[in-house]
Amino acid sequence: MVAVVLTAVLIDRTALSMRTLAWAALLLMSLYPEAVFGPSFQMSFLAVLCLIALYEQAWIKVRWRTADGEFMLVRASAMYVAALVVTDFVAGSATSLFSAYHFNRLPTFSLIANLGAVPINGIWIMPAGLAGLLLMPLGLEQVPFQIMGVGVGLINDMAETVAAWPGAQIHTAPMPAAIMCLAALGGIFICIWKGRWRWLGLVLVVPAIGMATFARSPDLLVDESARVFAVSGDDGRLVFKPGRVGRFVKEVWSDRYGGSEGRWPASGAEHAELGLRCDGDGCIYQRSGTRVLIAFTANAVAEDCGNTDVIVSAIAAYDLCLEGAIFDIVDFRRDGTHAFWIEDGLVRVRSAVQSAGDRFWTRTD
Repeated sequence: MVAVVLTAVLIDRTALSMRTLAWAALLLMSLYPEAVFGPSFQMSFLAVLCLIALYEQAWIKVRWRTADGEFMLVRASAMYVAALVVTDFVAGSATSLFSAYHFNRLPTFSLIANLGAVPINGIWIMPAGLAGLLLMPLGLEQVPFQIMGVGVGLINDMAETVAAWPGAQIHTAPMPAAIMCLAALGGIFICIWKGRWRWLGLVLVVPAIGMATFARSPDLLVDESARVFAVSGDDGRLVFKPGRVGRFVKEVWSDRYGGSEGRWPASGAEHAELGLRCDGDGCIYQRSGTRVLIAFTANAVAEDCGNTDVIVSAIAAYDLCLEGAIFDIVDFRRDGTHAFWIEDGLVRVRSAVQSAGDRFWTRTD
């Protein structure tokens, strides 16, 4: 980055521009094309793109002296803080949907953390890192890099402290990739064009935000082994069937959909808020007027055959019942994890194989 900026200054060109960012993106994509699908590439380039577009307006400038050479410490400090706030707001807003898409989290106190972290980075970490870089040919880089490491550790401690505050993160439901693509196209359109008509990009951004707001978590999840079952409450967070199996799957699902403090009802008990009633053989899950049998044994399938709209079975169920929609262990092992959305009497199902798409590396035939 330093080399690019210095080279631009030497040839009398703009040091930081859309062209510089475009060349950097093209170089990375040519070397690591898979990086395009990662959150690091997407969030970093979109944030920088928005910041370049912002500062091309050049309305926030920090001047420490007047034209007569007098210092303006109070005004300059206020402008510096204002620049930090505006920068964080723009970068945070630009990457918020991507953060929700990849991590299902939205930070609420990032502005407070950045007000402390950005000055430390600019005044402490970056100068020490540059000094270490310049001293590397002489073998004297150890001390500057140690000083740099202390600053990095301080920012890490600050981030951990703020992240531990109550309400520091808002959990969001998983959203389709189309939402992220719409938001990205709209944001890029706003940034790369000039003039008022650039705001036509909001035609794509606003619907994307609306779609993200109404994204729903699955009502029922079953893993490929049919040993991990989870239902979602009204808040979209998952309640897992108790058991030690599938610990890794439960951790992944909890990170993605959020884990609830509610408990799966014991045998012979009912959880009215979840609409779940269980016994030793299975559970009846009622959602939006639809009855779903979650069967663990053949007795449950035989007993409730014809009395439910959907059968989700941990055993082979097609030989035991042919009434209603049936998804059993054979389907789960063949097509992977299944997610069920239940609304207005309709059941929408999506499997891992369907999500992976028809690719030559996903075909089994």
